[in-house]
Amino acid sequence: MTTTPTNRFTRFLHRSEEPKDSKASVETPTFEDSIGVEYRKIGRFRCWEATGHVRRKFLVLRVYIEEYLKEHGPDNSTPVIWSVYMIGKSKKSSYPVVLFCNKEISVRKAARKQIEDSGILANFPGFKTGDFTQPPEFDQQPRPLASDDGDVSLPSENMTAICDNPTGRLVSTQQCGPHGSVRRKSATVGTVFSWDGLLLFTTASHAFFEHDCVINFEGGDELDLDLSFDAEGLDVESVESSEDDGAPEGFQRPPENRGLARDVTTSNIRTEALSSRKSETSPAFDRDDVVLSSKDGPNPGLDYCLVMWKGRQPADGTRVPVAHSLCNYHVVQPRMRASDMPRDVAVVAYTGSGNARGGMLSGTPSLMTLPGGRKTQELWLVRLDGALAEGDCGSVVVNKETGDLEGHIVAGSPGSGNAYIIPAHGMLQDIRRRLPSRLQIWTRFSNCGPRVPTTAINSREAWALAGRFREILSEARKAKLSQARRSRSTVPQLHIHNIPVDPQIPLDGRPLRFKKMLRHLSDRPLQWNQPDLLDHALTCVPLETLHREAEKEFQALRMDAATYLPVRPPILGFQDCVIRALLRWFKRSFFSWVDNPTCSRCGGKTTPLGMGEPLVNERAGGANQVEIYRCDDGSCGSFERFPRYHDPFTLLHTRKGRSGEWTLCFSMLCHAIGARVRWVWSSEDHSWTEVYSEHQKRWIHVDTHAEAWDEPSIYCEGWGQKLSYCIAFSKDGATDVTRRYVRSQGFAGARKRASEAELLHILNEICAERRKDMSAEQKIRLKREDEAEQRELQAFVLKQITQELCSLDVAAVSTVSSCQPDIDEETADSVKGWRLSDNVVIG
Repeated sequence: MTTTPTNRFTRFLHRSEEPKDSKASVETPTFEDSIGVEYRKIGRFRCWEATGHVRRKFLVLRVYIEEYLKEHGPDNSTPVIWSVYMIGKSKKSSYPVVLFCNKEISVRKAARKQIEDSGILANFPGFKTGDFTQPPEFDQQPRPLASDDGDVSLPSENMTAICDNPTGRLVSTQQCGPHGSVRRKSATVGTVFSWDGLLLFTTASHAFFEHDCVINFEGGDELDLDLSFDAEGLDVESVESSEDDGAPEGFQRPPENRGLARDVTTSNIRTEALSSRKSETSPAFDRDDVVLSSKDGPNPGLDYCLVMWKGRQPADGTRVPVAHSLCNYHVVQPRMRASDMPRDVAVVAYTGSGNARGGMLSGTPSLMTLPGGRKTQELWLVRLDGALAEGDCGSVVVNKETGDLEGHIVAGSPGSGNAYIIPAHGMLQDIRRRLPSRLQIWTRFSNCGPRVPTTAINSREAWALAGRFREILSEARKAKLSQARRSRSTVPQLHIHNIPVDPQIPLDGRPLRFKKMLRHLSDRPLQWNQPDLLDHALTCVPLETLHREAEKEFQALRMDAATYLPVRPPILGFQDCVIRALLRWFKRSFFSWVDNPTCSRCGGKTTPLGMGEPLVNERAGGANQVEIYRCDDGSCGSFERFPRYHDPFTLLHTRKGRSGEWTLCFSMLCHAIGARVRWVWSSEDHSWTEVYSEHQKRWIHVDTHAEAWDEPSIYCEGWGQKLSYCIAFSKDGATDVTRRYVRSQGFAGARKRASEAELLHILNEICAERRKDMSAEQKIRLKREDEAEQRELQAFVLKQITQELCSLDVAAVSTVSSCQPDIDEETADSVKGWRLSDNVVIG
């Protein structure tokens, strides 16, 4: 290696600090007010945390980088971690640098070059790029903390045997490697959940499974700290750290814990006693105990798994009052709520190696581009007061004031207090999508009385949040407009802006394709009008049984309504009760769900191979595509075909399928018994039914597989699913009902298939075609229903905005001392709103 690049880069920094001629000077942005905690020195340069307006600009920039890497990124074999830092010889000469980190120089430079060549940074003056061996916030090489079981010392001393709460307890695991190899590991119990009468806990997935999404910078050349910038084409290839540099001023090195040192010394003397105690307090778990793992799901970077707890179960759910509790470990009770953006807040981490450690969460996120370059996982940095140790992976981190779940530890530097956590909101959304029933945090442990956090909001704090929201919204819009001028691309429009639009005829390729697809989907409800099909459908339905159940429910509702003064009508009509009875029968007795079909030859499990062409008889039954599976049993190896039928008559005989088959068949049965029904299609590969209630004069949401009645929020708030388009089709036309199911902008996906004006024209065209032969009286009735439904959908949006304003969580700004607080402290509360409202996030 040569020192030429280093000298050239040093000369560049000196030139940037020298006074320039006023005639030739160009106004350059200043970043000194965006410098936070100092992380370390790298040779002659210092590295700080990025805060303030640099952080806010990075929250916009990261979206463009994520999307660009997703489309054009390199095919990396190991994760690349990147974030923004302030780097320079002094605070005055520092610049914001997007640093790409990987122990392999070719991998990190490839990712960096992609962003440099993209031109994205042209809209972010002063931002530079660089690459480095490891994230600079770690003074040692960060790595997974699920280590070999023999390397782990005694579990937490403050975890008393009287406390039944296993959170923070050290457990032994068996990690499954390639070719059936098994290694003993140790991990920490995270959040404890209740699920269908069972107790489950979270921990890091890499404690059970080896996979390539794990953060590990071991093996890199520790002395070859490669730091390079894009300034004036100059590049620093090697900056060797000086041995006498020491820790820079302000570096957050954990304070020495003398009590912990004494414990370690004592543990060396009592090896046999501690080993026996560890075996008693640390249950052993293997992959058979894992109920759900991110490794097998769509988001392997979340690095979590749900494990069935098999230690001592809580007694009867009684809790000892806090004043008499003997547990001094669990100081804050977690809540079933997760922060969606990192903030500079105080946190508590329940680690398996020590006390309930306090610390600070950094408001600047890091991003990890996973192997393959097509997915990105967000990482948050915590700086804990005590040193981490082997086995601390999976430790849950909660907000000290509110009890919100922040995330779980996955990697760090043993001996220091800095660690990466996976945000809890991503984990909870993934669990909601994949588990059939909901989880609840289990808090009914005996002799465990943590403080239950409370939050409140006053008018001054609400005013402060509104001001911050407006400022961040303005910056996001400016950045988006600059990007739009560069790309000349159409800006995607969201459905819940609630802005009136005039219909516009679609002329471009994408809107025309969208129009063709919607018109094809609108033909499906017309298949239900076949008389022979309806007659056959009625023979499949136990009408007498359904009417008895409906009559029983309706009478109970009438009796309940009669108890009110003044007497009110029942909340459901008799027809509603009939549909509810049909829903229960259809879900529990008639139709069955199919993921991977079982082998028809041996009854074993199968693995999907791809799509195939439908046979003649399959195409005659309405199947346009067929899924091909192969038996997992090597001695069998037979193939299975799973046709995706759309003909309701065929579905009456097969009685199996997924969301599409369930909805089509159930909607047809509702039509057969005389109900007005709509089939709702969503662009996220899910569908459900809407039934018109004559009693309530509105459309009711019905989901057959979830057995849900009038629960339109189940997909977004319940499952955490983003939705872009929800279009309802009936024999009377088509309607955009997305606002019924997406109440909050946080769950609104980008709508890029057509503009709102073009979509309105397409739907109006379908309605006009379906109603052209109707009488004038029918057209007037349907028009009034349409107008009433639009008022209902608009009311949903207004109600949600009001609720969100009234429920803002401002615990982090409770110490506001003036009417205009520091904007840098609580920016993350509003980031999600402007990102989605301005279509910065591509959903």
